[in-house]
Amino acid sequence: ALSNWSSSTGTGDPCTALVPGSSSLSYWTGVTCTTSGGAVEAIDLRGYNLNISQLPSDWYLFGSSLVSIQMSQNYIAGSLPEAWSSLSMLTRLDLGYNDLRGTLPAAWSALSQLRTLRLNNNVGLVSTIP
Repeated sequence: ALSNWSSSTGTGDPCTALVPGSSSLSYWTGVTCTTSGGAVEAIDLRGYNLNISQLPSDWYLFGSSLVSIQMSQNYIAGSLPEAWSSLSMLTRLDLGYNDLRGTLPAAWSALSQLRTLRLNNNVGLVSTIP
């Protein structure tokens, strides 16, 4: 995912520069950057009809800056990335109404800041909260 951003925009980080002619700190729709513009704070791609075969596991690289991922109402398949367990500041995760399968990774028990978890209407996802 990060390499796709880099190749499509010419920059490796969506928050490194202002969009030309705008005060926005992000080049990408649905991406919110920290006020300093140095890190991704939120990803909101709800209802974009995205057809994704697997959630990007490399979002763990956003580490302590990413607080919200909202990607409900898309066509996301595959499993939940265990690597996301290192998103230490994640407070909201909404992946409802997709086609996710498998179980919640046990490592997600490390997401101590998570307050909202929505995984409803993913028929192939069966699990208990770790």
